[in-house]
Amino acid sequence: NLRYNFDYFIDKGYYWSLGLNSNYNSFDENVSIDFIAFNDINPENTELNSLNFEYGELTNQFYLQTFFKRIFLLGIGAEHKWKDYQSKTIGIDEDDIPRTVFEDTNYFGAFGFIEFDTLDNKFFPTNGLYFRGDFNFYLFANGLNENFNEFSVGRAKIGYAHPIFDNFSGLIEAEGGVKFGGDETESFDFLIGGYGYKETSNLVSLYGYDDLSFRGDTFLKATLTLDYKLFKKSHINIAANIANIGDGLFDNTQWIDGVDLTGYVIGCGWETFIGPIEAKYSYSPERGEGSWYFSIGYPF
Repeated sequence: NLRYNFDYFIDKGYYWSLGLNSNYNSFDENVSIDFIAFNDINPENTELNSLNFEYGELTNQFYLQTFFKRIFLLGIGAEHKWKDYQSKTIGIDEDDIPRTVFEDTNYFGAFGFIEFDTLDNKFFPTNGLYFRGDFNFYLFANGLNENFNEFSVGRAKIGYAHPIFDNFSGLIEAEGGVKFGGDETESFDFLIGGYGYKETSNLVSLYGYDDLSFRGDTFLKATLTLDYKLFKKSHINIAANIANIGDGLFDNTQWIDGVDLTGYVIGCGWETFIGPIEAKYSYSPERGEGSWYFSIGYPF
């Protein structure tokens, strides 16, 4: 799995600062055959139940940011994003290579973000408030997606941590995302499930499920975590999360009719110089089975 993250930042304090970011993330995962409904490809035309899905995303950003009212971090910028989705499990392309390319398109647009963060620890917070909101507007595209129309994506997350008693704290989080327009551009759908990876523009973690278990243009998720600091830099925690994901959740009452996805987890973690080391066991009542998650070091 090839990944990199490059940052260049000129800090001007409370004035407008200048930043450049380039990052690339790629991996492969076995997914259900129903997952591949990209660009009018019909999963019913194959006898397979699952396939190996290769995910690739390159993002280049130029942005300006400042502290609004010396409290909120505010930023605006321009973005290029390349999406590359394919599978070598099915199909043969025009070069007689055994693969099917679902997406290979460069997207260009603008984005903005706002952030407020007083958490005392990014990975094992015991006190503080966090909020992050992102909005991306894509204007042009070049590549496999020839039916491109302008669309935008909004995503927000809020979390609050508070100590309950000595060495024991709680964290409650809520987040959501929605794509506006561009129904023909399904490669920006949110992909939900799994834990331990760095969340990108459309990857969303969810306890109790494997990576890339579900997809949709809208998602809502809430998580409650209880953490006990057993020794210095050593933690035991339990958590529960619920989520809904689908297409056009807000077009009807689907998002409030009930909770579709639930998951529970118990685990331990250590704060180290290379980042958090975590081991977690999760269970989902909908799946009726459990999964282990292991994470070593800072996600990037």
